[in-house]
Amino acid sequence: HSTVGVAILNTSITIVFGFSILVFSNFIPTIYFGIFTGLAMLFAMVSVLTLLPALMLLTKPFSNNLTDV
Repeated sequence: HSTVGVAILNTSITIVFGFSILVFSNFIPTIYFGIFTGLAMLFAMVSVLTLLPALMLLTKPFSNNLTDV
């Protein structure tokens, strides 16, 4: 998390703020698009930072020995 996690966090927050600008539109579908895309990016960020490391520890995708799994 110390190197890749910071990049994921910064990128996701930037994208969420970018899509949240659409909330100030006068066109209702654009507002919904901004809200739902921002929520999807937040959910994706939380999933990548929590679920992915747990799955990597569980499945050990980089081990050379097939009996480790």
